[in-house]
Amino acid sequence: MSHVNTIGSHNILDGRVHPDSAAGTAVRGDIVVANSTPAWARVAVGAANKILGSDGTDPSWRSVAAADFGTQTANTRLAGPATVGAAAAAPTFRVMDKRDIPSFRMSGINAHGAGSSAFGESSATSGTVTNGVPDANNSCAWQAYDTTAVSGTPAGINQNNLTLRTVSGTNHRQQAMVRFVDYTASVRWWPLGITDQTLATMAAGDNPAGNYAAFRATQGTDTNYQCITKDNTTQSIGDSGVAVDTVQHLFEIIFNDSVPNVVFRIDGNIVSTRTANLPTANTNVRWFVGGQNATAVSRLLRMSWLYVFSDK
Repeated sequence: MSHVNTIGSHNILDGRVHPDSAAGTAVRGDIVVANSTPAWARVAVGAANKILGSDGTDPSWRSVAAADFGTQTANTRLAGPATVGAAAAAPTFRVMDKRDIPSFRMSGINAHGAGSSAFGESSATSGTVTNGVPDANNSCAWQAYDTTAVSGTPAGINQNNLTLRTVSGTNHRQQAMVRFVDYTASVRWWPLGITDQTLATMAAGDNPAGNYAAFRATQGTDTNYQCITKDNTTQSIGDSGVAVDTVQHLFEIIFNDSVPNVVFRIDGNIVSTRTANLPTANTNVRWFVGGQNATAVSRLLRMSWLYVFSDK
């Protein structure tokens, strides 16, 4: 580096001409800083993948450190405003939760209301219905079904028409992402099932009439989710071993018609396989999700999505 003036050419880092500079030879990538003398001095370029940092007194080249990104505790992520539609704000770290889990959808009933199922069939809801967005407890958008504070009020969603057929070679399977917001005294939930009855009939008792395969959770009776089949006469009940809670779960019911049996899964794990008292073969049924309160207290269930698959 050089500078030309009336006293001739000279190096900028030439202490003979500039008493406030330390002698040094320019090398590509170098920077000039004020050292502790204090004097202007050359600092060589840092090694690959180093950044220019500071200890509060002097600059230096160093590796990237966690402190460069602020304080972050385990299992947290950088996130924007927590509420959809909220005003822009500086990002902050928050604990990772279900909204951070990728969710995928196919044809079926989604979280924003009654609509067409995978087979083009309409659905109906019961109770007070509200919609919501992903949050700390729900991995994707959801629809809530509230019994209201009227005792004996069913709440949920069900297929209108009886278009599914049991043990008929169709090998149909259902999946539903469901969460109980309330599982306290005097409530009965059926988180997923198929039946030849109405939702109101299923929600009203622990052993309703009809042909069905369903999960049940009755407060005061069921500590764990129960896996139930009925052949219009007798129930066959298997304990899932999974405690009933207020966490979102993926419930699945799979008909293997060639065996025949009905497999119950929770969060991808087989929790029961029923071979006795299966729904009567070739019975037309509908899918349903819901329940009912037994006292004048509001009870709430949320469903994010429901799919129905069939070979035919």
